[in-house]
Amino acid sequence: MSQITTVCFFKLEGFVQKCWAFSQMGLAGPKLKNTSGLLFHKIMGSGNGNGFSVRPDFSTYALLCIWENREKADHFFQHHQFIQDYQKKAKSIRLFYLKAFKAHGLWDAVQPFEMNGTFVEGEKIAVLTRARIRTRLLFQFWKSVPDVSSSFDKAPGVLFSKGIGERPFIFQATLSVWENREKMFDFAYRSPKHIEVIKKTRELNWYSEELFAEFEVVESFEL
Repeated sequence: MSQITTVCFFKLEGFVQKCWAFSQMGLAGPKLKNTSGLLFHKIMGSGNGNGFSVRPDFSTYALLCIWENREKADHFFQHHQFIQDYQKKAKSIRLFYLKAFKAHGLWDAVQPFEMNGTFVEGEKIAVLTRARIRTRLLFQFWKSVPDVSSSFDKAPGVLFSKGIGERPFIFQATLSVWENREKMFDFAYRSPKHIEVIKKTRELNWYSEELFAEFEVVESFEL
Protein backbone atom coordinates (compact mmCIF):
# COMPACT_ATOMS: atom_id res chain seq x y z
CA MET A 1 0.00 0.00 0.00
CA SER A 2 1.57 3.29 -1.06
CA GLN A 3 -1.30 5.77 -1.05
CA ILE A 4 -0.40 9.20 0.34
CA THR A 5 -2.46 12.25 1.26
CA THR A 6 -1.31 15.83 0.75
CA VAL A 7 -2.82 18.96 2.23
CA CYS A 8 -1.55 22.24 0.81
CA PHE A 9 -2.31 25.65 2.32
CA PHE A 10 -2.01 28.74 0.11
CA LYS A 11 -1.60 32.12 1.83
CA LEU A 12 -2.30 35.22 -0.27
CA GLU A 13 -1.94 38.97 0.20
CA GLY A 14 -3.54 41.76 -1.78
CA PHE A 15 -7.06 42.19 -3.11
CA VAL A 16 -6.32 41.01 -6.65
CA GLN A 17 -4.52 37.87 -5.48
CA LYS A 18 -7.30 37.01 -3.02
CA CYS A 19 -9.97 37.46 -5.70
CA TRP A 20 -8.01 35.21 -8.04
CA ALA A 21 -7.68 32.53 -5.36
CA PHE A 22 -11.40 32.74 -4.58
CA SER A 23 -12.19 32.18 -8.26
CA GLN A 24 -10.15 28.97 -8.22
CA MET A 25 -12.76 27.41 -5.94
CA GLY A 26 -14.94 27.11 -9.03
CA LEU A 27 -12.28 26.84 -11.73
CA ALA A 28 -9.90 24.28 -10.24
CA GLY A 29 -11.99 21.23 -11.14
CA PRO A 30 -11.17 21.17 -14.87
CA LYS A 31 -7.52 22.02 -14.13
CA LEU A 32 -7.16 18.99 -11.86
CA LYS A 33 -9.29 16.59 -13.89
CA ASN A 34 -7.36 13.61 -15.24
CA THR A 35 -4.25 14.45 -13.19
CA SER A 36 -2.13 11.31 -13.18
CA GLY A 37 -2.37 9.37 -9.93
CA LEU A 38 -4.97 11.66 -8.31
CA LEU A 39 -7.64 9.55 -6.59
CA PHE A 40 -9.60 12.15 -4.58
CA HIS A 41 -9.36 15.92 -4.17
CA LYS A 42 -11.07 18.90 -2.58
CA ILE A 43 -10.18 22.56 -2.94
CA MET A 44 -11.46 24.50 0.03
CA GLY A 45 -11.76 27.91 1.55
CA SER A 46 -10.97 28.60 5.18
CA GLY A 47 -12.44 30.19 8.26
CA ASN A 48 -11.03 32.97 10.37
CA GLY A 49 -8.82 31.69 13.18
CA ASN A 50 -7.61 28.14 13.76
CA GLY A 51 -10.82 26.11 13.84
CA PHE A 52 -14.41 26.23 12.66
CA SER A 53 -15.50 29.82 12.07
CA VAL A 54 -18.56 31.49 10.63
CA ARG A 55 -16.30 34.25 9.32
CA PRO A 56 -14.37 33.41 6.14
CA ASP A 57 -10.64 33.95 5.73
CA PHE A 58 -10.23 35.14 2.14
CA SER A 59 -6.44 35.02 2.44
CA THR A 60 -6.10 31.24 2.92
CA TYR A 61 -7.17 28.31 0.73
CA ALA A 62 -6.45 24.60 0.95
CA LEU A 63 -6.08 21.71 -1.47
CA LEU A 64 -6.48 18.17 -0.14
CA CYS A 65 -5.45 15.35 -2.47
CA ILE A 66 -5.15 11.59 -2.18
CA TRP A 67 -2.55 10.03 -4.50
CA GLU A 68 -1.70 6.57 -5.72
CA ASN A 69 1.84 7.08 -4.40
CA ARG A 70 4.45 9.66 -3.38
CA GLU A 71 5.92 9.86 -6.86
CA LYS A 72 2.63 11.03 -8.38
CA ALA A 73 2.25 13.64 -5.66
CA ASP A 74 5.81 14.92 -6.09
CA HIS A 75 5.36 15.25 -9.85
CA PHE A 76 2.18 17.29 -9.35
CA PHE A 77 3.78 19.75 -6.95
CA GLN A 78 6.90 20.10 -9.08
CA HIS A 79 5.32 20.42 -12.52
CA HIS A 80 1.55 21.01 -12.58
CA GLN A 81 0.30 24.33 -13.93
CA PHE A 82 -2.16 24.69 -11.04
CA ILE A 83 0.71 24.79 -8.52
CA GLN A 84 2.86 26.98 -10.75
CA ASP A 85 0.03 29.54 -10.94
CA TYR A 86 -0.24 29.59 -7.17
CA GLN A 87 3.52 29.93 -6.76
CA LYS A 88 3.36 33.13 -8.79
CA LYS A 89 0.56 34.64 -6.71
CA ALA A 90 0.79 33.24 -3.18
CA LYS A 91 2.82 34.74 -0.37
CA SER A 92 3.46 31.27 1.03
CA ILE A 93 2.54 27.64 0.33
CA ARG A 94 2.69 25.08 3.14
CA LEU A 95 2.52 21.42 2.23
CA PHE A 96 1.88 18.36 4.41
CA TYR A 97 2.52 14.77 3.30
CA LEU A 98 0.41 12.38 5.39
CA LYS A 99 -0.42 8.67 5.70
CA ALA A 100 -3.59 7.65 7.51
CA PHE A 101 -3.40 5.08 10.30
CA LYS A 102 -6.95 5.43 11.60
CA ALA A 103 -10.18 6.73 10.04
CA HIS A 104 -13.90 6.34 10.44
CA GLY A 105 -16.87 8.02 8.81
CA LEU A 106 -17.52 9.20 5.26
CA TRP A 107 -16.68 12.09 2.95
CA ASP A 108 -19.13 12.38 0.06
CA ALA A 109 -20.39 8.88 0.89
CA VAL A 110 -16.94 7.25 0.76
CA GLN A 111 -14.11 6.63 3.20
CA PRO A 112 -11.22 7.68 0.93
CA PHE A 113 -8.15 6.97 3.08
CA GLU A 114 -6.04 3.84 2.91
CA MET A 115 -4.70 2.73 6.30
CA ASN A 116 -0.98 2.55 5.54
CA GLY A 117 0.42 5.01 8.07
CA THR A 118 2.37 4.09 11.18
CA PHE A 119 1.52 5.35 14.64
CA VAL A 120 4.54 5.78 16.90
CA GLU A 121 3.93 6.67 20.54
CA GLY A 122 5.19 10.18 21.27
CA GLU A 123 5.61 11.15 17.62
CA LYS A 124 3.85 14.00 15.80
CA ILE A 125 0.42 13.26 14.29
CA ALA A 126 -2.13 15.10 12.15
CA VAL A 127 -5.90 14.96 12.60
CA LEU A 128 -8.56 15.72 10.03
CA THR A 129 -12.19 16.23 11.04
CA ARG A 130 -14.89 16.89 8.46
CA ALA A 131 -18.65 17.26 8.80
CA ARG A 132 -21.76 18.09 6.81
CA ILE A 133 -24.00 20.12 9.13
CA ARG A 134 -27.75 19.53 8.97
CA THR A 135 -29.38 22.66 7.54
CA ARG A 136 -32.06 22.83 10.23
CA LEU A 137 -29.37 22.80 12.95
CA LEU A 138 -27.01 25.40 11.50
CA PHE A 139 -27.93 28.09 14.04
CA GLN A 140 -27.44 25.80 17.03
CA PHE A 141 -24.14 24.51 15.65
CA TRP A 142 -22.64 27.92 14.98
CA LYS A 143 -23.83 29.20 18.33
CA SER A 144 -21.91 26.44 20.11
CA VAL A 145 -18.69 26.02 18.11
CA PRO A 146 -16.79 29.37 18.33
CA ASP A 147 -15.67 28.83 21.96
CA VAL A 148 -14.11 25.49 21.06
CA SER A 149 -12.45 26.83 17.92
CA SER A 150 -10.88 29.72 19.81
CA SER A 151 -9.49 27.29 22.38
CA PHE A 152 -7.26 25.75 19.68
CA ASP A 153 -5.01 28.80 20.07
CA LYS A 154 -4.16 27.85 23.65
CA ALA A 155 -4.26 24.07 23.38
CA PRO A 156 -0.99 22.58 24.68
CA GLY A 157 0.77 20.58 21.99
CA VAL A 158 -0.99 21.94 18.91
CA LEU A 159 1.57 22.85 16.25
CA PHE A 160 -0.82 23.86 13.48
CA SER A 161 -4.58 24.13 13.03
CA LYS A 162 -6.86 25.59 10.39
CA GLY A 163 -10.57 25.36 9.69
CA ILE A 164 -11.37 24.62 6.04
CA GLY A 165 -14.40 23.60 3.99
CA GLU A 166 -15.91 23.13 0.55
CA ARG A 167 -18.94 25.31 1.24
CA PRO A 168 -19.35 28.01 3.91
CA PHE A 169 -21.53 27.23 6.94
CA ILE A 170 -22.54 23.71 5.83
CA PHE A 171 -19.36 21.73 5.01
CA GLN A 172 -16.69 22.15 7.66
CA ALA A 173 -13.31 20.53 8.27
CA THR A 174 -10.23 21.12 10.39
CA LEU A 175 -6.67 19.93 9.92
CA SER A 176 -4.57 20.04 13.07
CA VAL A 177 -1.03 18.85 13.77
CA TRP A 178 -0.02 17.83 17.30
CA GLU A 179 3.22 17.14 19.12
CA ASN A 180 1.85 13.70 19.92
CA ARG A 181 -1.41 11.76 20.21
CA GLU A 182 -1.60 12.22 23.98
CA LYS A 183 -1.74 16.02 23.57
CA MET A 184 -4.53 15.66 21.01
CA PHE A 185 -6.52 13.38 23.33
CA ASP A 186 -6.03 15.81 26.22
CA PHE A 187 -7.65 18.56 24.16
CA ALA A 188 -10.38 16.39 22.64
CA TYR A 189 -11.53 14.54 25.75
CA ARG A 190 -10.40 16.61 28.73
CA SER A 191 -11.09 20.16 27.58
CA PRO A 192 -14.43 21.19 29.19
CA LYS A 193 -15.52 23.20 26.11
CA HIS A 194 -14.74 20.38 23.72
CA ILE A 195 -16.45 17.79 25.95
CA GLU A 196 -19.58 19.95 25.93
CA VAL A 197 -19.59 20.11 22.13
CA ILE A 198 -19.13 16.32 21.89
CA LYS A 199 -22.12 15.92 24.20
CA LYS A 200 -24.26 18.28 22.10
CA THR A 201 -23.18 16.52 18.91
CA ARG A 202 -24.51 13.23 20.26
CA GLU A 203 -27.68 14.72 21.69
CA LEU A 204 -28.65 16.93 18.74
CA ASN A 205 -27.26 14.83 15.87
CA TRP A 206 -25.78 17.91 14.18
CA TYR A 207 -24.17 16.09 11.26
CA SER A 208 -25.65 14.25 8.31
CA GLU A 209 -22.14 13.02 7.45
CA GLU A 210 -18.87 13.12 9.37
CA LEU A 211 -15.33 11.80 9.16
CA PHE A 212 -12.42 11.63 11.59
CA ALA A 213 -8.93 10.55 10.52
CA GLU A 214 -5.50 10.39 12.14
CA PHE A 215 -2.28 10.52 10.15
CA GLU A 216 1.41 9.90 10.37
CA VAL A 217 3.13 13.15 9.37
CA VAL A 218 5.57 11.96 6.71
CA GLU A 219 6.90 15.42 5.90
CA SER A 220 5.92 19.08 5.95
CA PHE A 221 7.62 22.06 4.31
CA GLU A 222 7.17 25.31 2.41
CA LEU A 223 7.08 25.16 -1.37
